[in-house]
Amino acid sequence: MKRGELYFEQGYVGRIRKIDSGTYEATVRGSDDYAVEIELENDQVIDYFCDCPYDFGPVCKHIVAVLFALRESKEENDEEDEDDENDEYYTEKEFPLQSSKHRESTPL
Repeated sequence: MKRGELYFEQGYVGRIRKIDSGTYEATVRGSDDYAVEIELENDQVIDYFCDCPYDFGPVCKHIVAVLFALRESKEENDEEDEDDENDEYYTEKEFPLQSSKHRESTPL
């Protein structure tokens, strides 16, 4: 989890794109570029995929990095749209997400 947070903080998460209602994809740089797809429902992760070769546990650092980026993006959009009745916080366009902020390790 810590390595995923570090990847996020160092800006290794490329652009996140909403591909469907609650489904997002991104590329994370590492020793190679890895494709990550995450599906959310009511801000809970219901499915995820990464094409990296990691096979030592349930989740790789690339998925964790994208989750941190999604959380940051949601928080930023919530602040901007506090009075907006439409709760969609992404559009079909791509979002460049790079951050050097340190975040506590909490759920999305």
